[in-house]
Amino acid sequence: MIRVVESSIGTVLEQIIHEETGITTSCPECKEDIANLNRMCPCEVLDKISKHAGRITNRAMARMQPWYLRLIAKHASAIAVSVVSKWITQACERHISGEYEVTTIWQIDAEKLKAVRYKIIPTPGRYAGKLHAVTSLNPNPARQARQLKCLESLWNIGIPVIAVNTSEEFAAMSVAIKALVIQHVSEDVTTEYDRPTQKIYTLMQVGRATGLPFMLINSDIEVYGDHSLIDAALDQPDKLTIGVRYNHVATQDREKAIVEQCGLDAFFMTPDMADTVPDLSFAIGKPVWDYWIPHHFKQLGYSFRWINTPLFFHEVHEVAWSQLEWDMGSEWLADHYGQTLEYNSMAFRDSLEVLI
Repeated sequence: MIRVVESSIGTVLEQIIHEETGITTSCPECKEDIANLNRMCPCEVLDKISKHAGRITNRAMARMQPWYLRLIAKHASAIAVSVVSKWITQACERHISGEYEVTTIWQIDAEKLKAVRYKIIPTPGRYAGKLHAVTSLNPNPARQARQLKCLESLWNIGIPVIAVNTSEEFAAMSVAIKALVIQHVSEDVTTEYDRPTQKIYTLMQVGRATGLPFMLINSDIEVYGDHSLIDAALDQPDKLTIGVRYNHVATQDREKAIVEQCGLDAFFMTPDMADTVPDLSFAIGKPVWDYWIPHHFKQLGYSFRWINTPLFFHEVHEVAWSQLEWDMGSEWLADHYGQTLEYNSMAFRDSLEVLI
């Protein structure tokens, strides 16, 4: 007997369509689309939201469904897909926030299990009591959909996530996002950058306070793949495990992701290791923080373990920092450790003996 989740995303979308148009979705094609969404989890739906919205809209348009006619009476037909995309996003947020009942239990054979393996509920507490992920969420509203996907990828494999943000930032976040994290309010931000940003030191102290190993990770990283690599990191607490990300554009599948040659985005460490880190101004998501951490531990004599196979995925976006901020981080590394960096060079990664 295996516990399997059937979501209610389609059902909630159906409710939203009724709320927005005053008309129920009664045609067989619409019901089929609702059923398809109910067989997906939010991260899958959001990953291809334009595709789902386009299919639903085009089928409704082809049959001139009453709810679609009411939609284009309120909005131009040219933007119907974007409106339905917004409704699907709302459905996913309501689903995650708990406005649904989704659990079913049924007997399933091995072949069927392969077909629905992505729906299986993670073993309750799989990493609870063993590991936390610690991050700081991007306060930019335009990045919240991406944040949701990344958080859900961690939730799906049973890793509790602690988000370190200011009270103002948490207040502006969606219910769906806050439902997936343990909130840790910190107003002690660095003002050295273009905006106030959480310090790496603060995040490490939060991880240290759990008394457990923790994974310090950028909030725009999705985790998919061989989770035994995470277990192996926990089995070697005397090493700093470093995760190398794979980059792909938003319109491409993760299978087409290309390995990142410079930056690093995930670090597994113990509370004792975090206790050695000084209170410097390096901040999450800003330049050189990811070089500072391995250099610090290398000077202390720690050896590294690398996860350089596809596990950590990143959607390519515009650079969120400036050359001035990179130069500033480089100066801090030189001042405190005597280590000089060359901009956009792979030499430093090579010096850490990365095996790609």
